[in-house]
Amino acid sequence: MFLNKKIIFFLVIIISFGGMEEVLAEQSRPNVSIGPVVSGGLYNYYLYKKEDIPLESFETGKHLGGGVALQKMFSNRWGIDSGFFYTFRTITFSLKGTPDMFQWEDQVISMPLRIITSFNHSSFSLNLLTGVKYSHLFKRSFKFKSSGKDGPRGVIEGMNANQMALSLGMHFKFRVGKYHDLFFGIEGDGNFTADLRTDTFLKKTIHYYHGSLVAGYLMRTNFFPIQTD
Repeated sequence: MFLNKKIIFFLVIIISFGGMEEVLAEQSRPNVSIGPVVSGGLYNYYLYKKEDIPLESFETGKHLGGGVALQKMFSNRWGIDSGFFYTFRTITFSLKGTPDMFQWEDQVISMPLRIITSFNHSSFSLNLLTGVKYSHLFKRSFKFKSSGKDGPRGVIEGMNANQMALSLGMHFKFRVGKYHDLFFGIEGDGNFTADLRTDTFLKKTIHYYHGSLVAGYLMRTNFFPIQTD
Protein backbone atom coordinates (compact mmCIF):
# COMPACT_ATOMS: atom_id res chain seq x y z
CA MET A 1 0.00 0.00 0.00
CA PHE A 2 2.83 2.42 0.89
CA LEU A 3 4.60 1.85 -2.44
CA ASN A 4 1.36 2.04 -4.46
CA LYS A 5 0.57 5.48 -3.03
CA LYS A 6 4.08 6.72 -3.88
CA ILE A 7 3.83 5.44 -7.48
CA ILE A 8 0.44 7.14 -7.96
CA PHE A 9 1.85 10.38 -6.49
CA PHE A 10 4.75 10.51 -8.98
CA LEU A 11 2.47 9.69 -11.95
CA VAL A 12 0.25 12.65 -11.00
CA ILE A 13 3.31 14.93 -10.91
CA ILE A 14 4.43 13.76 -14.37
CA ILE A 15 0.98 14.40 -15.85
CA SER A 16 0.83 17.84 -14.20
CA PHE A 17 4.20 18.90 -15.60
CA GLY A 18 3.31 17.62 -19.06
CA GLY A 19 0.18 19.80 -19.10
CA MET A 20 2.29 22.99 -18.91
CA GLU A 21 3.81 22.57 -22.39
CA GLU A 22 1.43 25.03 -24.09
CA VAL A 23 2.33 27.74 -21.60
CA LEU A 24 6.02 27.30 -22.39
CA ALA A 25 5.66 26.94 -26.16
CA GLU A 26 6.60 30.58 -26.76
CA GLN A 27 9.83 30.42 -24.74
CA SER A 28 12.92 30.47 -26.98
CA ARG A 29 15.88 29.13 -24.99
CA PRO A 30 14.78 26.67 -22.29
CA ASN A 31 17.64 26.00 -19.89
CA VAL A 32 16.10 25.36 -16.44
CA SER A 33 14.64 21.88 -15.93
CA ILE A 34 12.24 20.63 -13.26
CA GLY A 35 10.54 17.28 -12.81
CA PRO A 36 9.91 14.15 -10.74
CA VAL A 37 12.57 11.56 -9.93
CA VAL A 38 12.36 8.07 -8.42
CA SER A 39 15.28 6.12 -6.95
CA GLY A 40 16.12 2.87 -5.25
CA GLY A 41 19.21 1.02 -4.18
CA LEU A 42 21.38 -0.40 -1.44
CA TYR A 43 23.17 1.17 1.51
CA ASN A 44 25.35 0.30 4.48
CA TYR A 45 27.48 1.85 7.21
CA TYR A 46 31.21 2.19 7.51
CA LEU A 47 32.31 1.38 11.07
CA TYR A 48 35.33 3.36 12.27
CA LYS A 49 37.18 1.88 15.26
CA LYS A 50 34.95 -1.16 15.12
CA GLU A 51 36.76 -2.84 18.01
CA ASP A 52 35.59 -0.08 20.39
CA ILE A 53 31.85 -0.38 19.73
CA PRO A 54 29.18 -3.00 20.53
CA LEU A 55 28.00 -3.40 16.93
CA GLU A 56 28.83 -6.77 15.40
CA SER A 57 27.78 -6.30 11.78
CA PHE A 58 25.30 -4.73 9.38
CA GLU A 59 23.46 -6.51 6.60
CA THR A 60 23.20 -4.47 3.42
CA GLY A 61 20.07 -2.33 3.62
CA LYS A 62 17.58 -1.17 1.00
CA HIS A 63 16.16 2.25 0.26
CA LEU A 64 13.43 3.67 -1.97
CA GLY A 65 12.51 7.27 -2.60
CA GLY A 66 11.71 10.09 -4.93
CA GLY A 67 11.18 13.79 -5.21
CA VAL A 68 11.50 16.81 -7.47
CA ALA A 69 14.76 17.62 -9.30
CA LEU A 70 15.81 21.13 -10.35
CA GLN A 71 18.63 21.79 -12.80
CA LYS A 72 20.00 25.12 -14.02
CA MET A 73 22.40 25.18 -16.97
CA PHE A 74 24.77 28.15 -17.37
CA SER A 75 26.06 26.86 -20.73
CA ASN A 76 25.92 23.68 -22.77
CA ARG A 77 28.73 22.28 -20.60
CA TRP A 78 28.17 23.52 -17.01
CA GLY A 79 25.23 23.69 -14.66
CA ILE A 80 23.86 23.13 -11.15
CA ASP A 81 21.75 20.18 -9.96
CA SER A 82 19.53 20.38 -6.89
CA GLY A 83 16.04 19.44 -5.71
CA PHE A 84 14.08 18.08 -2.77
CA PHE A 85 13.82 14.34 -2.05
CA TYR A 86 12.28 11.84 0.36
CA THR A 87 13.85 8.45 1.16
CA PHE A 88 12.62 5.45 3.17
CA ARG A 89 15.37 3.01 4.15
CA THR A 90 15.70 -0.08 6.32
CA ILE A 91 18.69 -2.09 7.53
CA THR A 92 19.29 -5.06 9.85
CA PHE A 93 22.24 -5.42 12.25
CA SER A 94 23.45 -7.37 15.26
CA LEU A 95 25.15 -6.43 18.52
CA LYS A 96 28.08 -8.17 20.15
CA GLY A 97 27.16 -10.68 22.84
CA THR A 98 23.53 -11.17 21.79
CA PRO A 99 21.86 -13.44 19.19
CA ASP A 100 19.12 -10.87 18.54
CA MET A 101 18.88 -9.04 15.23
CA PHE A 102 17.77 -5.41 15.22
CA GLN A 103 16.26 -3.25 12.51
CA TRP A 104 16.46 0.46 11.79
CA GLU A 105 13.78 2.07 9.64
CA ASP A 106 14.61 5.64 8.65
CA GLN A 107 12.72 8.40 6.88
CA VAL A 108 14.92 11.11 5.40
CA ILE A 109 14.51 14.33 3.43
CA SER A 110 17.49 15.61 1.48
CA MET A 111 18.69 18.37 -0.84
CA PRO A 112 21.78 17.97 -3.07
CA LEU A 113 23.86 20.76 -4.54
CA ARG A 114 26.03 19.41 -7.35
CA ILE A 115 27.94 20.75 -10.33
CA ILE A 116 26.84 19.31 -13.70
CA THR A 117 29.52 18.63 -16.30
CA SER A 118 27.64 17.84 -19.51
CA PHE A 119 28.83 16.13 -22.70
CA ASN A 120 26.29 16.52 -25.51
CA HIS A 121 25.69 14.85 -28.83
CA SER A 122 22.51 15.46 -30.79
CA SER A 123 19.57 14.61 -28.49
CA PHE A 124 21.75 12.77 -25.92
CA SER A 125 23.65 14.17 -22.91
CA LEU A 126 26.01 12.48 -20.49
CA ASN A 127 25.92 14.44 -17.23
CA LEU A 128 28.52 13.97 -14.49
CA LEU A 129 27.45 15.26 -11.06
CA THR A 130 29.84 16.26 -8.26
CA GLY A 131 28.95 18.00 -5.03
CA VAL A 132 27.42 17.64 -1.60
CA LYS A 133 24.07 16.60 -0.14
CA TYR A 134 22.34 17.77 3.01
CA SER A 135 20.01 15.23 4.68
CA HIS A 136 17.67 15.49 7.63
CA LEU A 137 16.75 12.21 9.32
CA PHE A 138 13.33 13.12 10.74
CA LYS A 139 12.13 9.69 11.86
CA ARG A 140 13.83 6.47 12.97
CA SER A 141 12.35 3.32 14.48
CA PHE A 142 14.61 0.79 16.22
CA LYS A 143 13.11 -2.67 16.78
CA PHE A 144 13.94 -6.29 17.50
CA LYS A 145 13.57 -7.94 14.09
CA SER A 146 12.07 -11.18 15.43
CA SER A 147 9.43 -9.72 17.75
CA GLY A 148 8.91 -6.21 16.38
CA LYS A 149 9.30 -4.74 19.87
CA ASP A 150 11.12 -1.44 20.34
CA GLY A 151 14.85 -1.58 20.96
CA PRO A 152 16.90 0.59 23.37
CA ARG A 153 15.82 4.24 23.27
CA GLY A 154 19.36 5.55 23.67
CA VAL A 155 20.26 4.82 20.06
CA ILE A 156 17.32 6.81 18.71
CA GLU A 157 17.82 9.70 21.12
CA GLY A 158 21.49 9.90 20.15
CA MET A 159 20.99 10.00 16.39
CA ASN A 160 22.52 12.88 14.47
CA ALA A 161 19.51 14.15 12.51
CA ASN A 162 21.48 16.51 10.26
CA GLN A 163 23.93 14.93 7.84
CA MET A 164 26.32 16.09 5.11
CA ALA A 165 27.66 13.81 2.38
CA LEU A 166 29.87 13.80 -0.68
CA SER A 167 27.51 13.13 -3.60
CA LEU A 168 28.46 11.82 -7.06
CA GLY A 169 26.40 10.75 -10.02
CA MET A 170 26.23 9.89 -13.72
CA HIS A 171 23.04 10.59 -15.68
CA PHE A 172 22.16 9.56 -19.22
CA LYS A 173 19.66 12.11 -20.55
CA PHE A 174 17.60 11.95 -23.75
CA ARG A 175 15.66 14.79 -25.33
CA VAL A 176 12.28 13.30 -26.29
CA GLY A 177 10.45 16.54 -27.14
CA LYS A 178 10.94 20.25 -27.53
CA TYR A 179 10.64 20.78 -23.77
CA HIS A 180 10.89 17.22 -22.44
CA ASP A 181 13.80 15.05 -21.27
CA LEU A 182 13.95 11.55 -19.82
CA PHE A 183 16.98 10.32 -17.91
CA PHE A 184 18.33 7.43 -15.90
CA GLY A 185 21.59 6.92 -14.08
CA ILE A 186 23.53 5.97 -11.00
CA GLU A 187 24.33 7.98 -7.88
CA GLY A 188 26.34 7.45 -4.72
CA ASP A 189 26.68 9.28 -1.42
CA GLY A 190 29.15 8.95 1.44
CA ASN A 191 28.51 10.81 4.70
CA PHE A 192 31.40 12.66 6.30
CA THR A 193 29.26 13.38 9.36
CA ALA A 194 28.55 10.62 11.88
CA ASP A 195 25.16 8.91 12.08
CA LEU A 196 25.10 9.32 15.86
CA ARG A 197 26.16 12.29 17.97
CA THR A 198 29.49 12.32 19.79
CA ASP A 199 27.86 12.17 23.20
CA THR A 200 26.67 8.62 22.57
CA PHE A 201 28.65 5.44 23.11
CA LEU A 202 29.40 5.16 19.38
CA LYS A 203 31.59 8.31 19.23
CA LYS A 204 31.62 9.21 15.52
CA THR A 205 32.09 5.61 14.42
CA ILE A 206 29.13 5.06 12.04
CA HIS A 207 29.13 6.67 8.59
CA TYR A 208 26.40 6.05 6.03
CA TYR A 209 27.06 5.34 2.32
CA HIS A 210 24.83 4.17 -0.50
CA GLY A 211 24.42 3.53 -4.22
CA SER A 212 21.25 4.19 -6.20
CA LEU A 213 19.62 3.71 -9.56
CA VAL A 214 17.62 6.81 -10.52
CA ALA A 215 15.18 7.69 -13.29
CA GLY A 216 13.14 10.77 -13.99
CA TYR A 217 11.40 13.20 -16.30
CA LEU A 218 12.52 16.81 -16.74
CA MET A 219 10.57 19.66 -18.29
CA ARG A 220 12.80 22.39 -19.70
CA THR A 221 11.65 25.98 -19.09
CA ASN A 222 12.93 29.45 -19.83
CA PHE A 223 13.22 30.70 -16.23
CA PHE A 224 16.48 32.67 -15.81
CA PRO A 225 17.53 32.18 -19.47
CA ILE A 226 21.10 32.03 -20.72
CA GLN A 227 22.11 35.53 -21.76
CA THR A 228 22.77 36.03 -25.45
CA ASP A 229 24.73 38.81 -27.19
